[in-house]
Amino acid sequence: GDLDCEGGSLILTAPRAVCCNNKCEVAVRDWFGSYYCPHQCLGCPANLCSAGTCGGITSQGVTYAKESWPRALGATCALGTDCAHHDIGFGYGTQCCHGTCQQKKK
Repeated sequence: GDLDCEGGSLILTAPRAVCCNNKCEVAVRDWFGSYYCPHQCLGCPANLCSAGTCGGITSQGVTYAKESWPRALGATCALGTDCAHHDIGFGYGTQCCHGTCQQKKK
């Protein structure tokens, strides 16, 4: 976990080291001031600003795009909650599948 990394902390609003895919990395600040693994960082909500603050970051060989949040169908994602109209339960909605926001299928 995050506490296993040198400089790790459980305080989301502090610059810190985090455990990302079993590797210690420097956390990335999102639009709201919280810090996350680069692949989990949320861009800015679309109705507040045009783009998030998480873009252009390269982590473990992957460069992440600067995208707003929530993300539209077809946009890149890391978590189900990245996608607009998500339902990470059993209901109808969207989900992050293979790194892309997609409509759930029954």
